[in-house]
Amino acid sequence: MGRRLQAVKLDARLADRIGSLPVLVHEASRGFVVAITANLHGDELTGLFAVHRLDALLGSVLRRGTVVLYPSLNPPGLRARTRTVGVEGADLNRSFPGDARGNVAERLAAAVWADLLARRPNLVIDLHADSAQSVPYVLIDRPVNMVGAARDAMEQVLDTAGRATGLLAVRDYADEEYRRFQLDRSLTGALVNHASVPSITLEVGPRRIGDPSAIERVVKVVLGLLAEHDLTDGDKPRRSGPVRWRRTTAWKSPCEGLVVPIATPGSTVEEGERVAEIHATDGRLLDTVTAPESGVVLSWPDTAWTTTGAPVGTFGARE
Repeated sequence: MGRRLQAVKLDARLADRIGSLPVLVHEASRGFVVAITANLHGDELTGLFAVHRLDALLGSVLRRGTVVLYPSLNPPGLRARTRTVGVEGADLNRSFPGDARGNVAERLAAAVWADLLARRPNLVIDLHADSAQSVPYVLIDRPVNMVGAARDAMEQVLDTAGRATGLLAVRDYADEEYRRFQLDRSLTGALVNHASVPSITLEVGPRRIGDPSAIERVVKVVLGLLAEHDLTDGDKPRRSGPVRWRRTTAWKSPCEGLVVPIATPGSTVEEGERVAEIHATDGRLLDTVTAPESGVVLSWPDTAWTTTGAPVGTFGARE
């Protein structure tokens, strides 16, 4: 019982490339297990700092169950300040359940997958960060490998977990896009679809810095989820409303240029409403972006330049 410092088991060749993957285990009693993962994308730091903060707090607040903390699952990406696994270019969060004989990302995914499943988590919370211009939200995966009552049951569990964060809850892309973007090979998507483990993704804070307010927001959400499952004696979270949105890439730029946002992250817009302008480098208005359907603005990207047909931001459309 108490706190234990462990590590994901890596083969010698992978350890030479990756280094160590620390795992911080806080155990108050046998029972419900929550795993919290961070820094799958090496340039997303909010979750890493939040895990450090949670590690400092759990010794005094955890009353029941076990919390397993993974501070950084992508040390090469962290060191290289890239989304991918270092300079190799593969996206770790599209590599699960992994392949012990595959590329570096697939081998790393396989090691993480084995470690996670061996701990038999009842809930996995994966910590990500969208951009400097975003509203905090929770992404809910699609159980595309399930059908009928099994899918309905998993969707209900995921919706309940998402709403218990108190954040804006957004289901991921519709089934066809979800498969096309290989989101069933993301960590949470693979856990849901290949291991039937309820898992959610928090998208909170800017990517590349440890913003104090974003870190505290993540910590508050996680502590609320622990209270929801009676692992702490803290206040249970206030649930958000019904899940009304799904992530979409349908809002695209009509031309090349600079994106100048009009609608603010978190605001709802109606079909046909202007959400952004596209400007030339000399300041001329080239065109406008209008909402192709009613929805909510989730984020604007960290880079302002766009090309013809590229998504101009992240949005939620009505489910």
